[in-house]
Amino acid sequence: MKKHLWAGMGLLALAAGTVMLASRDPLTARQPVATNQKADEPVKEAAVERAADRAAIRKTLQDFGAAFQKGDAAAAVAFLTSGAELIPEEGQPVRGRDAIQKAFADHFAKKHPKA
Repeated sequence: MKKHLWAGMGLLALAAGTVMLASRDPLTARQPVATNQKADEPVKEAAVERAADRAAIRKTLQDFGAAFQKGDAAAAVAFLTSGAELIPEEGQPVRGRDAIQKAFADHFAKKHPKA
């Protein structure tokens, strides 16, 4: 289960990285050609909105990572949807927030057993 859990976490991290790369806005990477200030306003607004989106995604990923590193299964799964799936390299997928929370809790218990 440990190998499967880490494989699932790797897939989650890969998905998060893909979201971050996909959220890059080409409008912020280049200056608009238009010289009319009113024409530039939607571009600037979109750039600001996208920057806020990227910041929110980064914060969510950091908060999820912190909860996972702390071993807090409940806090970690709070970032997942009710229909989330943890898909291991081998074996059956773990479906649903409750089942994933149990898998995380089992993993954390094995990783950091209490005395």
